[in-house]
Amino acid sequence: MAHESPCRVWTMKLGLFFRNPFFLFLLGILLAVPCPTVLARFHPDYRWHTVRNEHFILYYPQGHEATAERLLRLSEKVYEKVTGHLRVTPPPCPIVLDPGTDLFNGYTAFFPSRIALFETPRYPPHGLGPVSDLMELVFIHEYTHFVHITTRGGWYGKLIPFLGPGLAVSNILSPGWIIEGAAVQAETLLTDGGRGRSPLFLGEMRSFTEGPGLWGLNAASVNSPYAPPRSRIYLAGYHMVEYLNRTYGPDAFARLSRYQAEHPQKGTSGALKAVTGKSPEEFYRDFLADYLERAERTNREALLPGIPAGQVLLTDERRLNSYDAHFWTEKGTLSAFRRGYDRKNALVEMDPASGKILKEVPTGRLQPFSARRLPDGRFLLAEVFYHPLGEKTMDTADLVLWDPRTMKRKRLTTSQHIYAADLSPDGRTIAAVRRQGMWIELILLNPDGSPIRPLISKPGLLFASPRWTPDGSRLAAAVTLNGHTDIVLIDPQTGAMETLFLSDAAEDGEPDFSPDGRWLVFTSDRGGIPNIFAWDLKERRLRQLTAVPYAAGDPHISPDGRYLSFTNLVRGVREIRLMPFEPSSGKVIPVNDPSPLPEPDLKRLQPEVTFTGKPGIPLKDYRPFAHFPYVYQDARGGRSGFFIIGADPVGLNEYTLDLFYGFDAGRTGFDFSLIHRSFWPTWSLRAYDSPLKGNSIDEGRKFLYREKGAELAAGLSIIHRSVPDFIASTLRLGTRLRRFTSLDDRLRLAEDADQSLSFFGSFQLSRRPDAALRDLVPPWGQDMYVFYEKGLSHGWGELPGYNTVLSLTQYFPSPFKHHGLAFTSVHQVQEGRLRYTKDLSLPRGYDDEAAGGLNRRKNLLFSLEYHFPIRYTDGGLGHYFYHSDLFKGSFFLDHGAGWDGGLDWATWKDRAVTSIGVTLSNRGVLGAVLPLEIGLRTGLKVREGGGFFQLFFALNL
Repeated sequence: MAHESPCRVWTMKLGLFFRNPFFLFLLGILLAVPCPTVLARFHPDYRWHTVRNEHFILYYPQGHEATAERLLRLSEKVYEKVTGHLRVTPPPCPIVLDPGTDLFNGYTAFFPSRIALFETPRYPPHGLGPVSDLMELVFIHEYTHFVHITTRGGWYGKLIPFLGPGLAVSNILSPGWIIEGAAVQAETLLTDGGRGRSPLFLGEMRSFTEGPGLWGLNAASVNSPYAPPRSRIYLAGYHMVEYLNRTYGPDAFARLSRYQAEHPQKGTSGALKAVTGKSPEEFYRDFLADYLERAERTNREALLPGIPAGQVLLTDERRLNSYDAHFWTEKGTLSAFRRGYDRKNALVEMDPASGKILKEVPTGRLQPFSARRLPDGRFLLAEVFYHPLGEKTMDTADLVLWDPRTMKRKRLTTSQHIYAADLSPDGRTIAAVRRQGMWIELILLNPDGSPIRPLISKPGLLFASPRWTPDGSRLAAAVTLNGHTDIVLIDPQTGAMETLFLSDAAEDGEPDFSPDGRWLVFTSDRGGIPNIFAWDLKERRLRQLTAVPYAAGDPHISPDGRYLSFTNLVRGVREIRLMPFEPSSGKVIPVNDPSPLPEPDLKRLQPEVTFTGKPGIPLKDYRPFAHFPYVYQDARGGRSGFFIIGADPVGLNEYTLDLFYGFDAGRTGFDFSLIHRSFWPTWSLRAYDSPLKGNSIDEGRKFLYREKGAELAAGLSIIHRSVPDFIASTLRLGTRLRRFTSLDDRLRLAEDADQSLSFFGSFQLSRRPDAALRDLVPPWGQDMYVFYEKGLSHGWGELPGYNTVLSLTQYFPSPFKHHGLAFTSVHQVQEGRLRYTKDLSLPRGYDDEAAGGLNRRKNLLFSLEYHFPIRYTDGGLGHYFYHSDLFKGSFFLDHGAGWDGGLDWATWKDRAVTSIGVTLSNRGVLGAVLPLEIGLRTGLKVREGGGFFQLFFALNL
């Protein structure tokens, strides 16, 4: 999800909101939208079509009518379920069908309000319970967000006709546990699956009852960027909303949602008090007592007598790093991929006998998605490749060979949508699972990645985790059908399938064979907790081998057949455990004889297309979604006006219009902008007529003036690569025409020197090597920024000149964990009568009007800043008023000067001024929706001997 315009618009307007409580509330709504993650980029080749029914408007690309038909057939049932559950009548909901990714998801977004559903199955198929229709589950989850957040009522609801329907999102000012808890509860209650029925999801929550215990109420409102779990608001949210409904009535959340919409100024805290009669702190205390009692009982029951839990072999004592995939080597050692918050990604090899780490190989930003280790030490894995122009919202999964000895990667397939693969023992055939629309088929390939044939391709079937038998005669795989996930054995010649035993509601997966081929070990949540089981292929018996309290997974047997290794979940991360492989001593689990898998219900899952969509996006869908008056005052003067925002739900076009009256200038003005994303590049147009004060013309004289102008630009964001480091750039080129008129009786502008025609361009390039999530700078990373604008002296150009800015930053690691150093150099050159801001090229504490040569045509700045964490925190103020993630600091030294003419180092050194100082800041989340960094900066101007003190506020997007 991605969106740029609301952030740009709202941050320009911050000042007007802080002078009125209503506008402060409105600001909260505007900034509640997660700006970088609410709009996808779509391929220009898409030809969008629209189809409507009573409650939904569906936008889909031509060629994807089959999925659109499924959504339409589901829509009325989903509408009745969700609105009946929440007991409100929502406005019509736009749906955007997104087929441009291999990563399963959906999202609800605002400005304008809509939901997006991905035409992608979930891989691996774990964690959503035994759901028979994944599309319905995602639809219900996202539509619950839409209905909950857009609920209207009370005084604010009466203002919506005047403010615009896009601002009917007051319930978005809620803690994360409410936002996601409502949706996870709905997907569980209103489908036959959902995370609330998933033992893996439930076990992850219980795993946090160990050690320090569960988080506090304030922490349940947000996800922490510096500690697990990444899904805290989902885990806490489901259990807290489930407790709310179980304790205070099945409609308790629905009543809370409506009350908050009717009294938005009271927030979730007031709504919770109205429904439960208790403060949020009292409610959370009661919830914890209830949950911990239930969790303790489940944990006790999970530890079955006589069934081992294994011995810890490889773990992270601080519970910040996870070992998510591991493999036995031919030498009898174990290799494991480590990822997490505290250390960089690495492939770790250890000796199970001694417990010693033998070596660590940095893996960079490589994500070991469904990796398999080959006998020669290389890894066959699936990797997500971002489309270079897709801004991280368009991607494809393909096969890669990675050699940890040489660090070389070889891409075997291109745009094949492959999630996992395994190489046959003879090295001649790759078995892989590949996305085919909403289904996942089983295919065979040559070792070089060239296709052989689909082995089993059938709508309704979703294959996962293919694994060859040691003799290469058969394949094992997990297959999901009608909500059941079972292990099947497959003939690689004919595609004939057989189940191990009768299909049941348990979720089975991650199969692997013993070296002698007799035993098939796999993960199963039968019994209510994911554990390791073994199927005797000779005697056809099932045995349970482990009994852990939360979740076991990824089972493997040592090459000599003596040991079983597996991962164990603890406080949201995975550790590796080891135990003797003695399957015959495992607990026998009764199962029924197998039968053929049933046929998929294709009338439901792949219905015949019966509708005809209309080409394009109707003009009426471009109506403004927000329009409101404002009063604004800053250093440039005061104004009052009316602000209008509109966009189509797909996100191809967006516009803003600001109509205002300037008090100081005594005249009206406007500012109109349009962004068009149907093509590569993105086009933007701006036209304005504005009174301004404070800009400098003719050697810095300040006066009130009128500026009329127009700007046309094209921008392109490019992802150059994502592994082993992430390299991306942004290029923007454009032209602008400006005309200036003095509004000050003391000064007049010459008629032959009051107009500027210029061309401009900017280029940003960043490189981000792998870094621990807790690192404050990306070690050995780089940033570059270049801006150039040239004013013409002919045609409509009367103010020739140019402005050039070049900024380079190099990041360095520190010997201290998570510390880092940034070295930045900035050079700026200006010529001509127009003056440009010098914010980037001035030492901190100075401005370009101060003494010291900084108001010259050229500036050069060198800056060193050492960043360090003070404390990683996970708490805050109130229920969800403010959550603190990190206290940090930095020491800085800036050294720079300005000059005219050619560079004379002696003159520059003589003029250069220095500022040194320190910053202290806090990174956190305001109101559970707005990530920011707030702090203070204080320093000393070395030459003048004076100090400076500044408060700063930055959106941490």
